[in-house]
Amino acid sequence: MGRFKVLISALLPKSATTDISTVAHTVAIGTPGAGNKSAAGGARIRAEQLRVFAELQSRAFYFAPPTLAFFAASFAIEWVNPWYAALWWATMMVVMMANHLTVRKFLAELARRTDFSDEWERQWHYVLATASMTVSLTWASFAFIFWVDGNFLNNALIIAALTSSTAPLAIFSCSYHPAFYTTVAPICGATILRLLWTDQPVNWMGAVVFLLFTALLSRMCAFVNDFLQRSFYLADERKGLIDALSREKKALDLARRKAEDASRAKTLFLANMSHELRTPLNAIIGFSEVMHSELFGKHAHDNYKQYSHDINSSGQHLLGLINDILDLSRIEAGRMDFSEELLEIESVARDCRKLVDLRAAVHDVHIVEDFETPLPLLKADGRAIRQTWLNLLTNAVKFSPHGRSVYMVARRLDDGSLVIGVHDEGPGIAEDEIEHVIQSFAQGAAGKKNPGSGTGLGLAIVKGLVEEHGGEFRLTSRLGEGTRAEAIFPADRTIDKHSPVNGTIKDRGTLEDGQSRLAV
Repeated sequence: MGRFKVLISALLPKSATTDISTVAHTVAIGTPGAGNKSAAGGARIRAEQLRVFAELQSRAFYFAPPTLAFFAASFAIEWVNPWYAALWWATMMVVMMANHLTVRKFLAELARRTDFSDEWERQWHYVLATASMTVSLTWASFAFIFWVDGNFLNNALIIAALTSSTAPLAIFSCSYHPAFYTTVAPICGATILRLLWTDQPVNWMGAVVFLLFTALLSRMCAFVNDFLQRSFYLADERKGLIDALSREKKALDLARRKAEDASRAKTLFLANMSHELRTPLNAIIGFSEVMHSELFGKHAHDNYKQYSHDINSSGQHLLGLINDILDLSRIEAGRMDFSEELLEIESVARDCRKLVDLRAAVHDVHIVEDFETPLPLLKADGRAIRQTWLNLLTNAVKFSPHGRSVYMVARRLDDGSLVIGVHDEGPGIAEDEIEHVIQSFAQGAAGKKNPGSGTGLGLAIVKGLVEEHGGEFRLTSRLGEGTRAEAIFPADRTIDKHSPVNGTIKDRGTLEDGQSRLAV
């Protein structure tokens, strides 16, 4: 094998043996980073070129024997000893069969391989080059075995047969340019040598013309081969991208399944914990109320009454925290059950204000209503809207300085959407903290300065509730200028109070708990 490699390397020009190994430089012109990618897949690309070259030879094998037999018989009948013709044809069959078996072995091994090394590709390069050169040299001997001096017709047919065979062989070698020098070049060389090995000037001129034709054919094959190299490279790049996308998709699917499993586990955990915590909490709250009210007699010491009040307040706070966590988990899981109804925003807002008035009075904060009239009815879940008002009001009162005002706003925008919210005159929130405070369990600088002022769930719950209604929650603030928290509901959730549709629904509606609520 080493001798064959030396022979092939000596016959192939340096450019022909190196152009395939520098695919990256021929296809990565002007493409940053493409050279490294091409070099990594160079062996695979060269193996693909060898595959095309081998498949073309394999398919042509079945047409060669009858064609060669016709040529040998034609010359044997008129000008050549039939035994010479038969021996030449048999030699060609043996050589072509050996080449065919080599090609089939290469294709079979190529189909089994998943990785391609430079050493493996180089080994098969020499093996296929040796086999194809053997076939070409045997075919080129046709010019010397069947040549008859002085017989113009015989010799013209030989030259025509040799030159016509270069066309399909040139097509074969286009897929792998080094093959041109092992398939086409030997035949062209034998033809030129045969023409020069005569004493007729016209044959010499024909040799010169054929030499120029061979050079032109080589350039054309090189051009087509360069185009095919680019095509193979792009196909390899596309396959790499598809594989990368497939791997990323699998990774994302795996991450999504893990996240869904974690979400289900969290929901199950919270559901179980809520039951386990609510039961003793309700008992603590109930018994502490009994003790605080001195239902079974006065306490022996007045401090016991205060202690029972503190126990009740702590239990209520803990129960509210548990309820907030459960609400947030339902919102995040998309399992919040809503019962939509037509709500009068002014009535719902005033009910919520009554619940916060006492706390506002303690903090010396004034709550001011700023409602546009008339306001439309809002089609939404009553509990969600009340919780939105209460969370926003509680936050505003909690962080407003003494003597300041908190404004409850409600108005309709030009596009028909409805805005409800709370504006305060508190310390405000830094611009880089606005997105942070909307997250779960997150607090701004003002909240961190007052430990125990909250858990950081209020705004996150409001945002989730509003978005579940197809709305948008906006929080704008500047340090020292207060904060504006607004929930915007789309126009398709609003209905004018005096519209025909509202009149029909209102006639069938019922008032519950003394509130103006219209059942849908």
